[in-house]
Amino acid sequence: MYHTWHHGSTRCLLSSFWHEMTRTTGKVLIIKAGGVEKKISPGSSSISIGRYQENAIVLPYDYVSGLHGQIFSKGGRFFYRDLDSTNGTYIDELGTNIHIKNKTVQLGTSGILAFGKPGEASITYMVQEAREPGSSDAEELFEKAYTALKQGDFALAFNYFESIIESTPQSAPSYYYAGFAASRLNDVDTAIVRLEQYLALMPRDLRAMVDLGKLYERKGQINKAGARYRKALTLAPEDREARQRLEDLKRYELVGDRSHRAPRSTADLLGEDLVETVSTRHFKVTYNIARHGRILNDVLKALEEAYMGVGNHIGLYPPGLVPVILYTGEKELDQVPEGVDTAGISSEGCIKALLTRRTMAEALFLKVLLTHEYVHYVLDSSLPRGIKIPWWLHEGLAQYESQNLKLDHEAMISEMLKHDALIPIEILERGLSAIGLKNMVQLAYSEAYTMVEYLVQTRGNNIIRDIIKGLVQGRDVGNALTHAGIDYECLEAGWQAWLKERLGKKHKGRTREIK
Repeated sequence: MYHTWHHGSTRCLLSSFWHEMTRTTGKVLIIKAGGVEKKISPGSSSISIGRYQENAIVLPYDYVSGLHGQIFSKGGRFFYRDLDSTNGTYIDELGTNIHIKNKTVQLGTSGILAFGKPGEASITYMVQEAREPGSSDAEELFEKAYTALKQGDFALAFNYFESIIESTPQSAPSYYYAGFAASRLNDVDTAIVRLEQYLALMPRDLRAMVDLGKLYERKGQINKAGARYRKALTLAPEDREARQRLEDLKRYELVGDRSHRAPRSTADLLGEDLVETVSTRHFKVTYNIARHGRILNDVLKALEEAYMGVGNHIGLYPPGLVPVILYTGEKELDQVPEGVDTAGISSEGCIKALLTRRTMAEALFLKVLLTHEYVHYVLDSSLPRGIKIPWWLHEGLAQYESQNLKLDHEAMISEMLKHDALIPIEILERGLSAIGLKNMVQLAYSEAYTMVEYLVQTRGNNIIRDIIKGLVQGRDVGNALTHAGIDYECLEAGWQAWLKERLGKKHKGRTREIK
């Protein structure tokens, strides 16, 4: 799920940030229902809402109760009370929805109340500072920022809030919402700076403290995240989210005093409360915050480098955002081919990467894995329906682009070449299922890699691009190779002759060094 910030019914949705810029005389709640507008200020009487004509706001719908609810002010804040209505009340504040019945809740700065069911029987409300004349510029800027935020134009909203910060440095809420917009733009560093500045002005804002902890989790700065959650608990010891997030960090031995409880199951680990989705220019990555947060930037960097590098080599750039899911255990992968130590798969229009401890600890292995699976995704998503790419080319390209060839692979090929026991290309076309013997799987990978390497070394860097171009145009592999100037019938013989010469030279070189 997307990163969740607290701007719902438990706190101000969008604080009236222009009050430092203008002279104010207190808060007022503006309520609009159709063409009717009502205002409530501190100390004024409540406003009743319902189906009966005696109410201040009348909603003539069967599913609305006669006296459905009321809005009132208390202690300078505004509240809504559902008066035990038949169908309850729905509260929507910038995408945060709750349903209440016979309860009282504090209203945020802006939102919608729907009575009985979401739909026509609804009103909007907004908290404003009661201002003296001459503050129209501030109100206009607020309206622009608020509209951009609701419409999801986070870049525009961020620019508005930054303008307010520049002109009015003490406008605390603008720091918070500039941070919110920056977070949605995946600029986590700026988001952290803005929230730290906000909390310097508003140090007792519980929800902002938790939000800051989440941002530090995204950066992988787990100790700082834990410190923010602990601070939130000093402000509100009963806060369940701060306590749960701190417990999650402890459970995975990521924070301070480490818990000795056994880890939860894989399914629990990927529970919705720990999963976040972040988008870059070309990828949409779903990951486990506790497990993958500290390496997220490395993942995003490796993916973007793969996008540019692979695109330059083979000429394919998939449209839209490429979906990527990071997993923490093999059982979470939907498919694990037999006989292969799988680190990831590309299936169902998605890259699924298994990040082992070794992968997460070493940037090289991380880059190899993500590049490898990205190549598979690009080929699967770019070729026309009905065009099948041979396994050796599919896998060979993934191996070659990621440079994922172990040293013992060459020794294996060299030994099999001596005994004329290489796997024939007609079998490699069909894939691992056609090989049969599990002990031949690594040989198949090695052959696939060296076949692509042979094409590049003997025909130049553009040969792969030319072959792929033919496949994308709807040619079968034979015609695509012919179009690129390669005789498919002679490919196997040429590759094996090249292997013998290449491996023979390496063998002689090592022999001379030993002497």
